[in-house]
Amino acid sequence: MKLFKKSYYEQIFAKKETNIQDCYNVIREMEQRIETLRAACPHPESRPTMFMARPGAFHPCRLCTSCDAVVPGITDEEAKQMWQDFNKGFNSTSGVITTFKGTK
Repeated sequence: MKLFKKSYYEQIFAKKETNIQDCYNVIREMEQRIETLRAACPHPESRPTMFMARPGAFHPCRLCTSCDAVVPGITDEEAKQMWQDFNKGFNSTSGVITTFKGTK
């Protein structure tokens, strides 16, 4: 499966003034390709991590190590540990995450 049409992207980005809509079209096409790859992935292994659904909204989950898709199966123990690790790295005075790197 060919994932990258060089001539198409080269034509868009070779322009001296790239139209913003062209950039959005490229993003949409890449998002569709990512979804296609994720749908075909058997998710052989996953890891627990924190997922940011929107700015400031974190949720413990499992991510496939091959395609980074959110997959079911996080246990209560893993979720509790993720929150504990997450909160250790959260600076409550500044509201900045300072040390959280997730678990492997």
